[in-house]
Amino acid sequence: MAGCAKTSSGEEKPASGTQALREKPAPVLIAEVELSNPSNFSRESSPVYLSYYDLGLTPQDQRVEQLSARVGQTEVPSQGVDEDADGAKDGLVALVNFKPGEALTLTVSVDAAAQRAFPKRTQAEIAHKVGGEWKPREKDPTLQEYVGGTFQNVQKFTPPPQHMDHSNLIRYEGPGIESDKVGYRIYLDARNGFDIFGKKTPEPVLGRVGLDGYESYHHMSDWGMDILKVGLSLGAGGFGFYSEKGIELVSKVSGWDATIVENGPVYSAFGIKYKGWEVLGKPLDAQATFSMWGGSRRVQTRLGLSEPLPALAVGVVKHEGTELIVGSANIPGKAYTYVGSWGKQSLNGDQLGMAVLFERGALRTSSGIAQASALTGTVAPASVAVGTPPRAGLSAARDRTAPATLAADKVVPIDDAANYAVVLEPAGTELSYHFLAAWEGEPGGIKTRDEFAQYLEREAEELTLLPRQRLKTTLSKQAKVFPLTADSARDWAKKLADSELDRKTLSYKFDGWDRNRGRKPKFEYDVVGLQPLAYEELNQIAPDPRYARVLEQVSGSYVTDEGNIREYDEHDYNIDSIAPGRNLLSLFAATSQEKYKKAAGLLRRQLSAHPKTTEGAFWHKKRYPSQLWLDGVYMGMPFLARYSSMFESGESLDEVVNEFVIARKRLRDPKTGLYAHAWDEKKQQDWADPQTGLSKHPWGRGLGWFSMAVVDVLDYIPETDQKHRAPLLEIVAELAPALVKYQDAATRTWWQIMDQPAATGNYRESTASAMFTYFLAKAVRKGYLPVSYRQTALDSYQGVIEEFITVHPDGKVSMTNQCLVAGLGYGRDGSYRYYMSEPVWKNDPKGNGPFILAGVEIHRLLKS
Repeated sequence: MAGCAKTSSGEEKPASGTQALREKPAPVLIAEVELSNPSNFSRESSPVYLSYYDLGLTPQDQRVEQLSARVGQTEVPSQGVDEDADGAKDGLVALVNFKPGEALTLTVSVDAAAQRAFPKRTQAEIAHKVGGEWKPREKDPTLQEYVGGTFQNVQKFTPPPQHMDHSNLIRYEGPGIESDKVGYRIYLDARNGFDIFGKKTPEPVLGRVGLDGYESYHHMSDWGMDILKVGLSLGAGGFGFYSEKGIELVSKVSGWDATIVENGPVYSAFGIKYKGWEVLGKPLDAQATFSMWGGSRRVQTRLGLSEPLPALAVGVVKHEGTELIVGSANIPGKAYTYVGSWGKQSLNGDQLGMAVLFERGALRTSSGIAQASALTGTVAPASVAVGTPPRAGLSAARDRTAPATLAADKVVPIDDAANYAVVLEPAGTELSYHFLAAWEGEPGGIKTRDEFAQYLEREAEELTLLPRQRLKTTLSKQAKVFPLTADSARDWAKKLADSELDRKTLSYKFDGWDRNRGRKPKFEYDVVGLQPLAYEELNQIAPDPRYARVLEQVSGSYVTDEGNIREYDEHDYNIDSIAPGRNLLSLFAATSQEKYKKAAGLLRRQLSAHPKTTEGAFWHKKRYPSQLWLDGVYMGMPFLARYSSMFESGESLDEVVNEFVIARKRLRDPKTGLYAHAWDEKKQQDWADPQTGLSKHPWGRGLGWFSMAVVDVLDYIPETDQKHRAPLLEIVAELAPALVKYQDAATRTWWQIMDQPAATGNYRESTASAMFTYFLAKAVRKGYLPVSYRQTALDSYQGVIEEFITVHPDGKVSMTNQCLVAGLGYGRDGSYRYYMSEPVWKNDPKGNGPFILAGVEIHRLLKS
């Protein structure tokens, strides 16, 4: 028997402690994750989620049951969870403590000897009576109540038709969830109220609440009490449909299904399916999942609808004498803000704060709600939250990354007598937000309005700036074989291209879905321009019918038979819309179909009328007047150069080269050789230096766009045309040493803010790193840079693979640590904090395209 030894008589005896330890299997390393706190304040019990898929495991792998997470030698609380609530565990959640700006390493191992018996800090449950019977109520015989029986905790429950509020069937009237800070319950009846259990102890208490009926928990006990008067309101963070009638609670439903998703020490969750919710005269289903982590007061609410709804209200009850507290609206679309209340509003007569936190980009404007109401046959009130611009309408409001025209610096709640609430638009059929409550009666509770306001600011920052992750898995390490060869460079490009084809490349076609931005795709630079272009280039070195078809299936799908372009408005004068034109020129060259030439001609016509600075640089957009952005040089100039070479005998090359010359003159810092993100000729924008008009920081991908643009434009200028080539070659030669100077020596990659590697929250950013690799490799291969840069290009590509590519158990790969978006104006002030606040993503076309292109160029370089 394992762990035992034999005596001299042959009998077994327990092995000594030392021997038993020797016989236990050693931990097997699965991954090391470097984590860093991007905030200048401590974070306690910060949740870190790692999917099994990213760790190189499958849910069916029995080893997931023995995963252990450690910081140094200390095991941290962790739990396998069903994060997407689909019925199967999909990842590991660990709770990590951070000091301000701290970086630490989390080790994930298969460890049979690990503790994994952590104190229970969360709980989710639902209990109903069994063994009793339904009888008419004494006060109203037309209604029924459940008499007798005992409570039984269950994983799933569907109330019978006769159930309604106060029918004594469900303990405390619905499912409950709690952390070591606070508890909540949601009425499983027509009220759909969100209520609060104030806790005086960190231990789980839900199991002893309501055992003797509904009255006792409305009075103070050793564990705490129900502290909220909900009434006919959203309560402590509920939701409802918003129309001209105001907020319609989730009342008219054909039934409810409640399911306990997780009930663990670290993370708990439950779901409610609202069946046949009557909205706008027809039924739909809504699935809500509510989850909590240990050490947090927040509940994450994720809604999934069976069909889109234009406007949902979320908020908290409005009690007399309370103070409204709102967050900033002048922030990026993916950043979190809040609306809440503070005051003596607990049933115990003491201080209580409540709030909902949500992405600012989900907010509806008065115009947006009016448009939605018109579509649904309703007319909404005009006093609503500040959000997306009136002219943008429904599709733009779904873009959580789009800038907004802001009428106020602060969130403006809707005018509702019973609630402090805002109106949000789901991204298609999905919406996520958080709610919380902070009671002064809890141990160490928040006791003043100012403390609560500061707490909400920190909560919003924690949701906006997640801990930085650098994931290194054993599976990925085993798959990365170096040194590079031409074939391996090609194969890495193919791996990501194939993976994305399976995931979502073709979904960017007209009338498809942009999963990353939560909206229908537009005719613009990344999903329709850059990524399909990368497939075209890959097809040149690795012919595959799937790659060859992407250009037509995605970019070509926006072109009508008459040569018009769907999801494009010439008079927006948006230079981002020009970039896909390169693909239209390729399609025309390959097919001779006149519609592609006509469509490209529309883009050329836009550039002919496009507004410019006094020196002749294209404005980034009409709504960004007098502004030259590095991004825009890439969006417009390669197309203009190619169009001019194909149809104008190169007559526009003066204009093309002038764009680069002005960008160098206005944006380049002669001390560093790096470029600022943008320049405002009028020096009026809040992000612009009042003396120079420059934005504050050298953003990696901004300079990445510019670097790719200069080597791409050279493709369309004949070698005999030294007049136009010379200024561009000078830029190439000048830019390369600056890039090498600011390259991270440890990883051979580049930082989000290029010149501040040690700043809190800064991270190695993959899209820019791939772009610079492409620039270096192509410039060396074409002879624009000396051969001494060849090894730099190779090292950079190897660095990108080692640092940013994750290999999955099904053979697919992902590209990580991508800045999702970055821009200036409309809540984006160009500060260091701003660039840190944009989401860090994976598998976005702005990174996928450059990675594939870099692999193609490294392949060609090694073949040359």
